[in-house]
Amino acid sequence: MTRKINFRSVRIVALVGVGALAASLAVAIPLASHNAHADHPGRTPVAAPAGPSPQPGDAGPVSLVHGDRWADGLALGYPDTRSGALSAGLEYTTAFVECLDPDRLRAVLRDIAAPGQKIAADPVVVARSDRALVGAPASGPLPAGTALVLTGRMYQLLDFDQHGARLLLLFTLAASGPNAPDLSGKVLALPARLSRVGGDWKLAAWDGGTNYRTLVAAPDSTAAYNDGWLDLPSAAEGPGSWS
Repeated sequence: MTRKINFRSVRIVALVGVGALAASLAVAIPLASHNAHADHPGRTPVAAPAGPSPQPGDAGPVSLVHGDRWADGLALGYPDTRSGALSAGLEYTTAFVECLDPDRLRAVLRDIAAPGQKIAADPVVVARSDRALVGAPASGPLPAGTALVLTGRMYQLLDFDQHGARLLLLFTLAASGPNAPDLSGKVLALPARLSRVGGDWKLAAWDGGTNYRTLVAAPDSTAAYNDGWLDLPSAAEGPGSWS
């Protein structure tokens, strides 16, 4: 199932080079990128790190829910549930990946990072390296029409309790702009670790290893389901960032 994301009232998008993302997200959100129909024999399932487990009070169906407030164009304020953790992880990782403006990236990181957690390299370095891959200027305005559409497709909730969660997200990419590469068939597998801080979910440094990279598969394929991927659930009704 496809969930297209419309994260902010004035959408800020940027064309991101797949290769540079691997470096820019190396601390907290490492990247795996393959052709969507690539075969990966002998996959090893991701083992969740020892730690929290689902709570009896949150055993119902998972859905995408809306944040209860906005800051810097981001939806924040997600409930202390599995649905809240999944929705926050989807919002935060996408907002980070899309951003090529270092000043805005700093604001995003202030909003989504748990205190004391370094979840990305220097925003200037991140923006410059990603811009170079797409032929955009190292600084200043991006060429007109340069954009990335990141579409959430599937997920795995590795573990959860009311203090933290670890999940994997599977995305497809589409790019536009005068120097945009052809991203058709590209699939991103992004891990996210979240901590409950001050009544909201925040991103923390990933501590679950890198064997999730073997799980990249074409969304909705037999291989994806066999590897434990689940369709993203339907969004709850009401105002918010989901389209």
